[in-house]
Amino acid sequence: MHARFVVPVALLLVLGGVTFVALGGSQPPAVQAGDLVFHRSHSRQSRVIAEVTGSPLTHVGLVLPHRGELAVLEASGPVSWTPLDEFVDRGEGGRVEVRRFADTLSVEDVAALVREGERLLGTPYDARFEWGPRRIYCSELVFLVVERALDVQLVVPQRFGELTLTPAARRLAQRRLGRLPRPNERVVTPAALAASELLWTPRGE
Repeated sequence: MHARFVVPVALLLVLGGVTFVALGGSQPPAVQAGDLVFHRSHSRQSRVIAEVTGSPLTHVGLVLPHRGELAVLEASGPVSWTPLDEFVDRGEGGRVEVRRFADTLSVEDVAALVREGERLLGTPYDARFEWGPRRIYCSELVFLVVERALDVQLVVPQRFGELTLTPAARRLAQRRLGRLPRPNERVVTPAALAASELLWTPRGE
């Protein structure tokens, strides 16, 4: 990661972004370009992900400047840009969690993240959580964009067989997904990204 200096406001505006936006709720953190935002979604896969990972965080997106404001790059269907407030509203109870890079991102870093994200726009959603470029799921998208843009792995990908599945989680995954991913399938979960040692959790003022 090329973390050399704080992103100047003027340069971010040139990139089509803003420095921060406060989220709704009580004493919310202000999100910045490059932040990861997590929530528990209402999607068909959400309960499966929660059971498999043991975490309420089942969906993640990447906050980046887009058309003059901060938006969320996400894969909840084909990879797309989502207005930040819409992303927040889609979460269970309108709640989100934010993770921020421990090393401050430079304006070049933010531009690289946008560039790599744009290259993946329209990629179909991967409901079977198989690793690869043809289809992509939410945490895989964030992982790949960061890896390609900043040459940084937020986490070491796990193998699906390394996940601890309760019998209930296994039955639910088989019912919802049709079959379980192969044991050696690489996987990056929202919970793993949220626990990355390269990120920290900003708190509301």
